[in-house]
Amino acid sequence: MKKRTQIIVFVVSLLLIGGTGAGYIIHKHNEAQQEQKEKELKIIEDEIVADLAKRYKGIEAVQFEEYSIAPTGMLDIPCVINNKKTITIRYQMYLNEKMPRFAGGYNLEKLRNGSSDLNKIKIVYNFKEFGK
Repeated sequence: MKKRTQIIVFVVSLLLIGGTGAGYIIHKHNEAQQEQKEKELKIIEDEIVADLAKRYKGIEAVQFEEYSIAPTGMLDIPCVINNKKTITIRYQMYLNEKMPRFAGGYNLEKLRNGSSDLNKIKIVYNFKEFGK
């Protein structure tokens, strides 16, 4: 009976150690995936800011808001210009595309046509997961 108890304790210990190790590996894998997503989103958001800098004069700050995905698979990327919620611009892209397209905005007449210095634009990135 004593030997059977030792075997059971040994097996349970192995299961606990294995489960802990597997959980750690899964956690590290998820962290790596999240970092990769953030890098990809940063590239997309930098491209959007570069496009805005080419289109409009007087842009000092761009803040990216929460993304949404339409049932058609279209990713909607809203951003606020110069910390004024009244001036918003939208970019859209399908999830299999590399770069977003300009989709218009609200109160764009408050921005002047021309270009802004890309290096002086303050960017507030959004790394939240879609729809969360």
